[in-house]
Amino acid sequence: MTSATDWPARLAEMVYFVELTEEDRQLIRASAPIINKHARSLTDTLYDRFLEYPKTRKFFVTETDEEDEERIEGNKQTMIRWLRDRGFADVGDSFARYVRAIGMMHRNLPRDRAQHGPVPSQYVIATISFYQTAIATLISQNIPDTDLATRTTIAWNKLLVVELDMLLGVYLNDK
Repeated sequence: MTSATDWPARLAEMVYFVELTEEDRQLIRASAPIINKHARSLTDTLYDRFLEYPKTRKFFVTETDEEDEERIEGNKQTMIRWLRDRGFADVGDSFARYVRAIGMMHRNLPRDRAQHGPVPSQYVIATISFYQTAIATLISQNIPDTDLATRTTIAWNKLLVVELDMLLGVYLNDK
């Protein structure tokens, strides 16, 4: 694939491949209030980890290694909004363009951060993994019906894997 990648077609192919069904999307939408209630605390936990780890910390500090509170809060708000938007389980063309833009943003840092290079793809993967695990935990704690909780967790995992493919596709294919 090249920069001419048909992102909506790639998305549709992945949705089909992982069998992300309308029932899955309904389960995601139904459980979204549980996830949204904890979106801030989950994101705070993730950013605490980013700031603890030197290879990710550098993206959120000043030249003197002081935490850039304004940048951190802005990024947290973006992540919270991203997580809440997942609850709509939208997998249409606009979603494909949105995820591609996120991938491009992580691969092509703004000029004021260019000295750091792109966000390494392993941290994109780790971020999705963090949210998958956190969402699974929240669902198991808040949905007493074990079968429903399992199906809901699987649905979220499918959606996040589809998104991960799109994010990594930018790193691998869209130069």
